[in-house]
Amino acid sequence: MESGDRDWVIVGGESGSDARPIREEWIDAIRLACEKSNVPFFFKQWSGRDIQRKGNVLHGRVFQEYPQLAEPCKLNEGLFSEM
Repeated sequence: MESGDRDWVIVGGESGSDARPIREEWIDAIRLACEKSNVPFFFKQWSGRDIQRKGNVLHGRVFQEYPQLAEPCKLNEGLFSEM
């Protein structure tokens, strides 16, 4: 992942009765790529089928990073000044 390619990455396993498993190695690879590229990483949840792992704790920690908010756009300041 190149720096600037992504603003935010959210990772999570599927939920529901037909949920496919998610592997810790996959999550770690994505998290490390985010860390290397300074991209906020948000881990949402483990797969709903993995009874041993529930919630959003990964390596004893909750990863809920958010992107920085962009500057709000400014309307043309002179747009209504002539009215």
